[in-house]
Amino acid sequence: MRAFPTPDVLSIVTGKAITDRGWVGIHEVLEYMAGEDIPMEAEALTEVRQLALPLLLQADARLRQVLQEGQRVGPADVDKWRTRWLLRFGESIRVPRLAPGSYSQSANKSKLGGPMAGRKIWIPPEKMN
Repeated sequence: MRAFPTPDVLSIVTGKAITDRGWVGIHEVLEYMAGEDIPMEAEALTEVRQLALPLLLQADARLRQVLQEGQRVGPADVDKWRTRWLLRFGESIRVPRLAPGSYSQSANKSKLGGPMAGRKIWIPPEKMN
């Protein structure tokens, strides 16, 4: 397991732009979790997020509450909500790795029209750097 900035992990869990590091922070966490190179593309990041989310929720039960609360947070409330969770988690959250090859296998399925094919990115582009 490795620690990453709390807002980066919260962005992955909630599907909202909580991080100030934008794509770079999200990509860094997801690439670590996948254990392999991931293209810096919306489809690839979304696909790894789909694989990573259950593992994150299993690794830290508090993230389930983050997911639930995050669904109710609007754009005007993001900063206040992020501050509250930074106080609860601290500056970083430790994340686990996916099983080796999880992303490669999933990416191959998507190219063939599998369950992840055609998914949209979950982070509003105007929030990303």
